[in-house]
Amino acid sequence: MVADRFTRQWSPVTEMEQWQMGKAAADTAPQLSPRMVSIALVLAGAVIVFLADTQPLGAPRVQLLVGVLMLDLAAAAIWLMANSYPALGRWFSLCAMIALVIWGLAGLGMVGFVCLLPVLPLLAMTLVGFPAALLTALAQSPLLLLLPLPLQLYPAPPELTPLVLIAIWVTVALLYAMTQPMQQITAWSWQQFQRAQHLLEEARNRQGDLAQALDDLAHANRQLTLLNEKLAGLRLLAEEAQNAKALFVAKVSHELRTPLNIIISLIDLLVETPEVYGDELPPPLLEDLRIVHRNCEYLSNMINDVLDLSQAEAGQLSLHRSRVHLGDALANAIDVVAPLVEKKGLALCIDLPADLPPVYCDPQRTRQVILNLVGNAARFTEKGRITLAATCAENSVIVSVTDTGAGISPEHAQQIFEPFFQGGDRSQAQMRS
Repeated sequence: MVADRFTRQWSPVTEMEQWQMGKAAADTAPQLSPRMVSIALVLAGAVIVFLADTQPLGAPRVQLLVGVLMLDLAAAAIWLMANSYPALGRWFSLCAMIALVIWGLAGLGMVGFVCLLPVLPLLAMTLVGFPAALLTALAQSPLLLLLPLPLQLYPAPPELTPLVLIAIWVTVALLYAMTQPMQQITAWSWQQFQRAQHLLEEARNRQGDLAQALDDLAHANRQLTLLNEKLAGLRLLAEEAQNAKALFVAKVSHELRTPLNIIISLIDLLVETPEVYGDELPPPLLEDLRIVHRNCEYLSNMINDVLDLSQAEAGQLSLHRSRVHLGDALANAIDVVAPLVEKKGLALCIDLPADLPPVYCDPQRTRQVILNLVGNAARFTEKGRITLAATCAENSVIVSVTDTGAGISPEHAQQIFEPFFQGGDRSQAQMRS
């Protein structure tokens, strides 16, 4: 719709429309119509006939009637040429008026027609233009200066000739002074027309750019609609997959937790009440059972972590903060990992200050983080030692795990929090914290 309005507003101007506008401008210009000249010729003939009846003129009556007939024929020709050949009709009208004045002076001997000589340049100006007025004045000047005396072209006093010449050229000068503003206006109008043409050309180019932009926008909208439909379908599939995964995790966790709880209950029974089975269990066996019990609890916590992971992915994981003695959580993690450290022959160093203050945290998540760090250190350290240390800062406690294992390369340091990522092996010792 916008493109249609733009096209209607800036539709190109055809050559026919330009010709019609030029013709309309020429018709509305302040020029004398050739038909008005033809009417003036007919009226002049009628006046001459009337004067011939009332007073004698310097020509025979037959010659007078022939002259009037010629004026009428000239008027008819001008009337016919006004529509078909307007330019030729204007020049013919000018020539007819000049012939009328000369005939009135030379043929009829009417001295009063001398007063019409300065009017001829004005008539030429209104009919054709300033060049015709200048040409008429140049043609009249030698006729006034040379022809009257030897040929007795008109019976006017000789002292009247300079006055007529002055009147003719004063008229030409006035016409020239009038044409200068008109020429300036014409030049300004032409400049404005050229500027309008330039703006019109720019508008056409912008119209094409706008149409192309609208087509591109419509194509982009169609593509966006298709992408939105695909995205809605993919989102529905993702939600279904998320729900299926959550259901699967819940079922697997339930199936794993049931036998694990039975194992934990039996171990609790063996450790807490060994007399149920008759004989007292040896201390090494009780210690091993306690280790099995702790690892079973650790496995149970891992199952709970799987459920927590699914909740975290769904944005539903919640933290339960409380004031906790961090030493207890560290000792619990050490007890779980101690068998693996001893089996690999590693040294486990504990550096915990005695005045370690309680911290405000989620005890289960804190224990999980420490256990993961110590467990990774035990799995990826082949020889040497593992050091667990805690230091007090201003308003916090910093826990660090240092080992002599492969460590993490600088190029892999930014990827350690990606799921299931493991860096390459390195031989030198490096801190892991």
